[in-house]
Amino acid sequence: MPEWADACRWTGKKGHVYAPVEVLQDIMKQFPWLDNHLIYHDIGQSIDFLGWHIQPFKVCHGKNGFSYAYRFIKQRFNWVYCPDSIHLKDKEKAFLFDLQLLVLGTSFYREDADPKTRSVYDMVEALQLIDEIHPVQAVFTHMSHGVDITHPYLLPANVMLAKTGMEVHISLRCPGPANITIGKESTLRSCPSFSIPTKQLCR
Repeated sequence: MPEWADACRWTGKKGHVYAPVEVLQDIMKQFPWLDNHLIYHDIGQSIDFLGWHIQPFKVCHGKNGFSYAYRFIKQRFNWVYCPDSIHLKDKEKAFLFDLQLLVLGTSFYREDADPKTRSVYDMVEALQLIDEIHPVQAVFTHMSHGVDITHPYLLPANVMLAKTGMEVHISLRCPGPANITIGKESTLRSCPSFSIPTKQLCR
C-alpha cells in the first residue's frame, strides 16, 4: 500500500481504495500518512463496479485473525476471490456455493505445521473444500516457496495453479468453465469472453 501511494505521489494522481470500513480503519491506523495520496471508499455490504455486483464477506484467517473474501456476480456468472482463509465455517462457506470460478489461497501442497499456527489452507484441504462446494473451476494462488508449479501435483482437471501472466477470461453468454489463459496461450476455450483487469491504478 505505501508503494502504491508513492506511485500516486510521483504521478500526481489520487489512488482510490475500496474496502469494508474496518479494513480502511486498519489501513489509516497503520499508515496515517497515505490519505495524502489515496481516497478511501467504504463499500458497505456490497458495491457495483464495472457491471459486477461485489459482496465482501469476512472469513477465518487462522492465527492472523480474519480477512475478507469477495464474491463477484454478473448475469449468471458467479466467482469468488478468497486468498487468505482456513477452517471456514458453514456461514462463511455459504458464499462459496454455485460458483463458476473459485480463486483460493493455498500456501503449500500439504502443510504439517501445528494447525493453531496456520492461516491459509493447503492444497489437500482445499480439495476437500472443493469437493463440498463444487465450483465449476478453481485456481489456487497465494503459494509459498514450498510449491513447485512444475511438479505434477494430483489435482482434478478443473483445478489449476496460478502462474505469472495468467489471465482469466470470463464468459457471460453461456454457463460453463471460464476461459483461462496463460500469457497468450488459451488452455481452456469456451464462449466469447472478456478479461477482468486486476492492476491497481491511480486516477
